[in-house]
Amino acid sequence: MTDPLAETTETVTAPDDAEAVAVALPRPRIRTGAIAWGLIVAGVAITALVVLSSPARRAAAVDWILSLDAFTALVVSLVLLGGFILVLAVVSLIRRAQRSRGQY
Repeated sequence: MTDPLAETTETVTAPDDAEAVAVALPRPRIRTGAIAWGLIVAGVAITALVVLSSPARRAAAVDWILSLDAFTALVVSLVLLGGFILVLAVVSLIRRAQRSRGQY
């Protein structure tokens, strides 16, 4: 009686020339957009932790926000929106450069 597992198992052989396999494989691409977004999210998280970790800093931040008049709040909002659009544009340029080089 033969072993049923022996019939279904296959042997895997290593390639003879490991250098030829390494040359045939493409380089892994660097996800620059993901790195940029990761740095942005990490920066926001670190800022939030610094502000929220101390009651004095938290109170100062709340006092600053509540002391803004309508015009100043609008200017701060527009600056934040402009910064967000700038980040989107930079990430888009990075993606376009990667596509033109054939890495994406």
